Amino acid sequence: MRIELETYSEETHFVTTVIDVPDDKEILDLGSIEHPATQMVLLEGQPAPELRDVDDWAYGPPLKLADLRGNVVLLEFWGYWCGPCVRRSLPQLFKIQEEFHGKSLVIVGVHVDSEDTVTSAKEQDEKLKNYRDEVCKGKNITFPVALTVPKRTSFGAGIAWKARSAVSADYGVKFYPTTVLIDRSGTVVGKFNPGDAKDIARLKTLLDSV
Repeated sequence: MRIELETYSEETHFVTTVIDVPDDKEILDLGSIEHPATQMVLLEGQPAPELRDVDDWAYGPPLKLADLRGNVVLLEFWGYWCGPCVRRSLPQLFKIQEEFHGKSLVIVGVHVDSEDTVTSAKEQDEKLKNYRDEVCKGKNITFPVALTVPKRTSFGAGIAWKARSAVSADYGVKFYPTTVLIDRSGTVVGKFNPGDAKDIARLKTLLDSV
């Protein structure tokens, strides 16, 4: 009998292993299966890649991550087309922004397109009209958002993953929303869940450290 075994973890890529199981075997030792680490894991402890292939900026002036050193940064990868992004993650980020107002926290959005290309702040505003009315009661996004060029970009050595944009590939972003925590020195700490109490505590620790 031939089976396909798919294995993975939060910190590794999917690996599919084809196994031939003899009919007379009740127990089969598969040995070890090598799992390559995700791009995000490899970035931990490394300088945060600069944002590239940006068409325009919405809700704030253009910026560079290098200019934000000295601040703790939350980098939010999202899209107007992504329900969990606009209905869950963005409201959580608004709450974090209000909670830590006056602290050296900077939130930067990285908007990634699906099928329609959003190349200007005006287009972004139109796409989010219903979201503002239904979810945020007319409130607009309160942090700068980079509108990235949609370009399928491969990443991960030997792994057939294609990100939706070049900067998504730089950070190994496969799913949306994805939030990345960057410390004061501009170093990637890792993935961040804006709805998780432990991650909020970790953020507070970074903000309180000088």
